Amino acid sequence: MIFGGFCSGNRINECYIAYKTGSGLEWLEVGKNSPDKPCVRASHSAVVNGTKCYIFGGQDDENNKLNDLWEYDMETEIFSKIELGPNSYQPMARSGHSANMFNKKMYIFGGIFEITKELSELLVYDFDTQCFECIAGESGDNGVASAIQDGGNDSPGVKKANTMKATKSSNQTGSPSKLGGTFGSPSKTGKGLSLTAKARRAGKSPKKVGDVVEGSKEKKKESGLASPTSISMQNTFIIMNADESFDQYYAHMRKRKAGMTGMDGSMGHGGSPGAQRESIFGVVSGVAPAARDGHTCEISGDGFMFVFGGDRHHMAFNDLYLLNLNE
Repeated sequence: MIFGGFCSGNRINECYIAYKTGSGLEWLEVGKNSPDKPCVRASHSAVVNGTKCYIFGGQDDENNKLNDLWEYDMETEIFSKIELGPNSYQPMARSGHSANMFNKKMYIFGGIFEITKELSELLVYDFDTQCFECIAGESGDNGVASAIQDGGNDSPGVKKANTMKATKSSNQTGSPSKLGGTFGSPSKTGKGLSLTAKARRAGKSPKKVGDVVEGSKEKKKESGLASPTSISMQNTFIIMNADESFDQYYAHMRKRKAGMTGMDGSMGHGGSPGAQRESIFGVVSGVAPAARDGHTCEISGDGFMFVFGGDRHHMAFNDLYLLNLNE
């Protein structure tokens, strides 16, 4: 069964079920006569529980993030919006999250609320009580799990984050922005080398955002980033609206990347094709995944939840996390 998504450049709310016919499949549109149905959307999640399908969140045609929950009955072909119980946790609107079933409950992880505000929550929806519960992570103002910021596992309100495990061989790298630069690194401008590059060649310490540039009487607006960037990068939306957590997160990723670089400069896991690779595997207990969207998440039949990849602030992950849902 599939619902919604993009079709011919537009978001839709059509619902289809595939029936096996001999060696092939026959797709039938269902739910067309339902008196009510979810609005058009994409980047939502859907799980099947028995003869019913549950659709949560996503992004509509106006680019608004959603947090509504719908039930589709495959026997009656009727959509029904679920009103959460009075004691339910109220999940933030999001898209790009993941949803999986285990032990007759729905587990939702991550997603993005708006630009620079990815989420690290792990939510559980109980079909019997019609209530959500947040069992790990935080939404917060910047959507960053504090366990990632300080390298520990003492994030307030996290009930099961201490059972999270991450592979030690994770390699997180910054990916280029649409403007052609990489976050936190100097990029070229239309006038040749950036100010930072010139300062380095002259043997001077590069000036940070907010310092007075030689020959200028104006101070640049503080962007919240401590790492030097070019003028063009300082003026981008993401850099100007970043906060301190972005810089902390970038520094954390740089350290992990440096730890994966060999003496000859070649990368271990995540390096370029053909580069010398080392097999470094390990488990780091008590580390929760950073806020992210666009990741992959699966739960095994014996209750082990795996989270892999995704991205935050256009920076891609290739890390792998494990959570035992039985503990």
